[in-house]
Amino acid sequence: MKEDMENTIQALVDGELSAKQRQAFLQKLDSETPENWRTLALAFTESQIIKEGLEAYSASPKKSTFLPNLMKLAAVLVIGFVAGYLVHQFPQENSEPEMVSAPSEEEDALNPEVIEMAQSRITRISDAVSEQGFDHTLETTLIKADLGEGRSLVIPLNRLLIASRK
Repeated sequence: MKEDMENTIQALVDGELSAKQRQAFLQKLDSETPENWRTLALAFTESQIIKEGLEAYSASPKKSTFLPNLMKLAAVLVIGFVAGYLVHQFPQENSEPEMVSAPSEEEDALNPEVIEMAQSRITRISDAVSEQGFDHTLETTLIKADLGEGRSLVIPLNRLLIASRK
């Protein structure tokens, strides 16, 4: 009997009773113990609390990591294909890549437009990482390969180290 009463109270709270069923049930509550009214009040309060919690949860923005991770993967693949193409495009005998320091201003080894474009992208990525609340450090290394006939290839390698949330 008590379980049947609780099921009917829950149906009332959930709005599953018709107007006639609701009226008949409320009249039945009047004729029985006051404890049933307390149970009904608690059921309505519980329902409101659960509803508010679910609304707050669904309203909170969900940060997807799928697209940023996909973009990182695409960038790595593009860099790998370009590097592989360049290495095979200019085969050299006994030419080992060497790590070099950044060129001085007198050495115009890199096209300034390319450097500016790369720095712009790096800055945008660094800003996005900062906006997410992460500490980070950017390390830049240049890889130089001699292509022969006085030509060389310099590849800037930027490494963004993400430490932890601020």
